[in-house]
Amino acid sequence: MTNKQFAASRRALRVSQARIARRAGISQSRITEFELGYRPLSPDKVSRLEDALRAEVAQMEKDAARLLGTTK
Repeated sequence: MTNKQFAASRRALRVSQARIARRAGISQSRITEFELGYRPLSPDKVSRLEDALRAEVAQMEKDAARLLGTTK
């Protein structure tokens, strides 16, 4: 995942950098630098960001199922 793909995905999910930083165990400042293309991230950190985005999607699905009265 490129920095631009990550930034677009995070924004589309309406998730803050701070929230993703907490989930991924990466500082918010590093996420900002990555999104802006100032500094690359190691493959491990990119993988952690991808996992954090997937966790956000899973949480949104659970919340939606609960609100709609369905189970997921």
